[in-house]
Amino acid sequence: MKKAALNLPAILKMICTLAALVVEEPGKGAEKKQKAIQLVHEFILSMGIHIPKAVLDLVLPPMIDQVVGILNQTVWLTPTTLVR
Repeated sequence: MKKAALNLPAILKMICTLAALVVEEPGKGAEKKQKAIQLVHEFILSMGIHIPKAVLDLVLPPMIDQVVGILNQTVWLTPTTLVR
């Protein structure tokens, strides 16, 4: 279990990426972010990973913002964003 603990930030980032992809729909940014946070909470609990909710509430919002920023520049490109 030590190896998993050492990779916890990377694992959380992957889970956040999956959550962001699952809740994606045009608009409603704040609502999607809350749905993604909820999905990550539920997934972590279902996997038996014990991270205090206060820690997740502190770490997840900026992590999801970072993931969405990367997805906006890569995966979610539209014809109008390609013209820039």
